[in-house]
Amino acid sequence: MRVVIVMNSAYGVKILRTDLIRFILSKGHKITVVCSFENSKLDLEHLGVSTICWDVSRSGMNFYREFRSLIQLRRILMEIDSDVILNFTSKAIIYGSIAAILAGKKNVVSTFSGLGYLFTDNHSRRSFQR
Repeated sequence: MRVVIVMNSAYGVKILRTDLIRFILSKGHKITVVCSFENSKLDLEHLGVSTICWDVSRSGMNFYREFRSLIQLRRILMEIDSDVILNFTSKAIIYGSIAAILAGKKNVVSTFSGLGYLFTDNHSRRSFQR
């Protein structure tokens, strides 16, 4: 089985999803991680997963850039022969779900595991966005 994990940062995948990745790999399945990369790409590849860079901003609100991220994710998901897509983090869940539908993917699992950056940052501009 081919599993795709979509998150907005490689660091988040490394810190929060390493145990899940090891479990899935131990069952003989293949994993592709789709996320933006800071410095953690090699750490993920050392786990035995393939990686694809997705140009997404964790906190961005620019309509053009966000729309471009959605279209890029749709194209990535169309190119991957996947059996299941696992979306984590708010943007990955929203964009990943829409992109999967547009790419004709059927098996999508989205998991919220917290409030997200918008609700944890105390910047005064964020109160309006919330």
